[in-house]
Amino acid sequence: METEFTELSGAEDLLESFPLHRACRDGDLCTLAGLLGEAVVSVCDASAQDPLFGWTPAHWAAHNGKVECLEMLVKAGLPCDIATHGTGLTLAHVAALEGQTACLAWLSKNGISINAQDHMGETAAHKAVRCGSVECLHILNQHGADLSLQSSIGSTVIDLAVQNHQRQCIEYFKAGGDSHLTNHMTCMNGRRKRMQTGEEALLDMDSAKRLKVESGRACITVIPCV
Repeated sequence: METEFTELSGAEDLLESFPLHRACRDGDLCTLAGLLGEAVVSVCDASAQDPLFGWTPAHWAAHNGKVECLEMLVKAGLPCDIATHGTGLTLAHVAALEGQTACLAWLSKNGISINAQDHMGETAAHKAVRCGSVECLHILNQHGADLSLQSSIGSTVIDLAVQNHQRQCIEYFKAGGDSHLTNHMTCMNGRRKRMQTGEEALLDMDSAKRLKVESGRACITVIPCV
C-alpha cells in the first residue's frame, strides 16, 4: 500500500533533500547503491529521519515492501531494529501495518526486536491485527512474538482483534487453540451475562415499582363531598 504523496503538499520537494529516503521509497536500487557507495554518505545519513513522518530510509523501504533496499542498508551497517524518535516505530511495526509480508519475514530472520513496543505500547503483532494481515501475524507468531503483551490502554493483540472485528485474525487464534483467546471470550461472555443480569434486575425493579404504584392507586377510596 503506497503512501499517497499527492495528498501531501510539498512532499515531493521535501524528499528531494533526502535522496536516500526517496530511493528506498521508490525501490530505486541503482540510485541507492550509488549513494551508499559515496564517501560522503555514512550510517548516520542512512539512519537520518525525515521531517515528513520522522522515518529513516529503512522505514520507507519496509513501508513499501522494498526488501532489496533493506538488504543494502543493513549491509551498509544500518541496524534492523532502528526506531523513530518520539513514536518508537520500528521497521517491523511499519511493515506489519502495511501487510508487507516479504519485508517482515526478512526482518524477522535478521535480528529485529520482535516484541518492541511503540509510543502506544503496541507491538508489530498489534499492527498486523490492525491491518488484518493473518500472514504477518503468523510470521511474527512463528518468530516468538508475545501475544500477551498489552498496549498502553491494556489491549492485547487478541483484544484488538475482537475490538476491531478482525474475523480472520480471530479465526487464526481459534485455529491455534490460543489460551488467551479462550480466556478473553470467557471474560467477554461473563461480562455479557453480568450486563444481562443487571438489565433484568433493573426491569424487575421497574416492574415492582409500577405494581406498587398501581396497587396504591387501587387502594385509594374516593369520598364524595356531601
